[in-house]
Amino acid sequence: MEERTLHHQQDAEDFVRGCAFFGTGGGGSPRRGLEYLSGALKQKGSVTWIDVEEVPDDAPVISLFYMGSISPPDPDLPRRLKELGMERRVENELVKAYRELEAFTKVSPPYLAAAEMGGINTPAPIAAAMELGLKVVDGDYGCGRANPEMANSLVGAGGYPVYPVAFCDYAGSVTVVKEAPSIPMVERIGKLVSSASFGLVGSAGYLLSGRQMKEAIYRGTLTRALQLGRTIRRARETGADPVAAAVEFCGGWLLFKGRVVEKRWEDREGYMFGHYCLEGADQFAGRSFKVWYKNENHISWLDGKPYVTSPDSIIAVTLPDGEPITNTDIAEGQQLAVVGIAAGAPYRTPAGLAVMGPRHYGFDLEYRPIEQIMGNR
Repeated sequence: MEERTLHHQQDAEDFVRGCAFFGTGGGGSPRRGLEYLSGALKQKGSVTWIDVEEVPDDAPVISLFYMGSISPPDPDLPRRLKELGMERRVENELVKAYRELEAFTKVSPPYLAAAEMGGINTPAPIAAAMELGLKVVDGDYGCGRANPEMANSLVGAGGYPVYPVAFCDYAGSVTVVKEAPSIPMVERIGKLVSSASFGLVGSAGYLLSGRQMKEAIYRGTLTRALQLGRTIRRARETGADPVAAAVEFCGGWLLFKGRVVEKRWEDREGYMFGHYCLEGADQFAGRSFKVWYKNENHISWLDGKPYVTSPDSIIAVTLPDGEPITNTDIAEGQQLAVVGIAAGAPYRTPAGLAVMGPRHYGFDLEYRPIEQIMGNR
C-alpha cells in the first residue's frame, strides 16, 4: 500500500516527475500538476489510489482530464481575454466538469480512472478526485503514456462510450456533448471549445462501468510513475546518471543525446504541431536527430532516416538532471537526452496501430517495433 500512497511533498514531486516522463512530451504542465496535487496533499494529509480489482463491476467510473493545445500563450492573450470577459470564475475546472456531467446524467461516479499519463493530466484529476471524495484506480486509458486524441485512448480504440462528456473552462463556460456521430467529432468539438477558451478546458467523460473499466484500462501506471520519479531523484542524489537510471527502470533505450539546434511549432485546431532537431553529443557526436510532435512526440529520424515512432514512446529529458520536459518548454540551445520505451501490448494490435501508428499521423511509414530497431543498430 505504501507504493500507492503519497505522504508528503517529496512523494508528490516524485510522482509528478514520473507522470511527466510518461507524458512523452505532452500531457500538460508538470508545474501546474504539482500545484494541484500539493494542494490536495496539504488538505487531505495523504493521497492514495487503489487496485483496479477493488472496483465493483457494476460501479460507475469516470475520467477527468484537460483538453486542448499545449502551445505557449499568445502575447496578445490578456487583451483578448478582457474583451471576452474571461476572468476566472471557476476554482477547479475538473470539479466543475464532474458536477455538470453528474447533473446531466443523474449519475455520481465514486471512482476515477486517469485518461492518460502526463504532468497535469494525471495529478490534476487525482487532486480533483480527492476534493470530490472519489477513489482513484491504479491505471490509465492512455496505455501508460499521453496521447493527443480521444480516439487514441484505450476507451476510444476499444469502442467503449466516450460521450456524454462535459467541458468547462476557467471562466465558467460549460458545454455538454450529449451524443455525436463519431469519436473524432467529439474530439473536434472539445478542441474547438478549448480553442475558443484560449487554453485547456476541464473535461469529464468516459463514463464506464467497473467491468468496462477493467477491460479497457492499462494497469499499475500510477504506481510505476511514483517509482520512476523516485528512481530519477535518487540517482541524482547519489551521483549516478539519472538518464541511465530511467532507461534501466523502464527497460528502454537511450535514443540520442545532443543540443537543440531548431524548434518549430504552430497552434492549429487545438493542438501544438511542430518538430525539434538535435545536434549530437558524446557517443552521438556528428549525428542528427529530429522529432515530430502533435502535442506528444510521435515520429523520429536519426541522420535523416525514419527511426522510432508511435505507439512506442519518445521521451525528452534535460541534461544532466534527467528531468522530463514538455514540448511547450523545449528551446533552442538546451541539452537533451531522448529515451525510447516500447508501447504497451494494446497498442501493438491492429486496432491499436490504426489509431497510434505513423499512418494515423499522416506519415507513409510502416511501424517498426523499437526493440527491432535498436537490435539492428
